[in-house]
Amino acid sequence: MPLYHTTLFSNDPPGDAFSSRGSAWIFKKESGVYTGPQNEVHEYSMKLFRERGHAPTGNYMSDEQIFFDMEVLIQASGGAQAQQAANMLVSAIAVLAGC
Repeated sequence: MPLYHTTLFSNDPPGDAFSSRGSAWIFKKESGVYTGPQNEVHEYSMKLFRERGHAPTGNYMSDEQIFFDMEVLIQASGGAQAQQAANMLVSAIAVLAGC
């Protein structure tokens, strides 16, 4: 199933990847923790740039650990299912914000 961009980025602290499933879609988010060699962090950042079309935000948690913001993606069999999942996500955000 193809992945659809939401342009919503998680500000969760570094940790495990996230996945939540509905009947016709799956929300996915990578952990964001960069585990590769220090000298290849720029190439990883450029890979994220090519995938997203804009630069990722890198947060340096320590000298050894770098955390990149990660986009919440929707995996669905078609655009209509992905749109329904996105509508539900945006509606949930509105309810939580109280507006």
